[in-house]
Amino acid sequence: MSRITRESETRTHETRPTFNMDYASPLSLPPGAARDGFYYRWGRIHVKGDNDFRIEELMQQGWTPVPTDRVPSYVNLDPLGRNPLGNKFIIYKDAMLLEKEARLVNERIRQYDEYNVNKIKSLKGVTNDLGGFGKPIVSINSF
Repeated sequence: MSRITRESETRTHETRPTFNMDYASPLSLPPGAARDGFYYRWGRIHVKGDNDFRIEELMQQGWTPVPTDRVPSYVNLDPLGRNPLGNKFIIYKDAMLLEKEARLVNERIRQYDEYNVNKIKSLKGVTNDLGGFGKPIVSINSF
């Protein structure tokens, strides 16, 4: 026979609910922020409290800030209002979420890869083992 006390009967409504304790990165994309055909990244706003101009550099490269109205469930965790941009754009601590069209990012990656391959080919003693078949395998054949 199990013993049930009056105290345990009255406290059943006071038990804590169980929560999902799996780690969720604060820098993952908020649900609903991502659009098809875009890449996302975080850009720093400040470094140790000093203004940084990295956001401006990224915007010159075609990155645009993601507005908060795209994610209605987004909550700006800035109760003191230190960052006035927090109500307009998705910001976490000293980083702002930015987006850029995938075709522009892929073109930049292609240009960067081509630049690196040309630099490697220009080194003395480095040749392509496979020529034009797929991506060339670069090897050093002399010093």
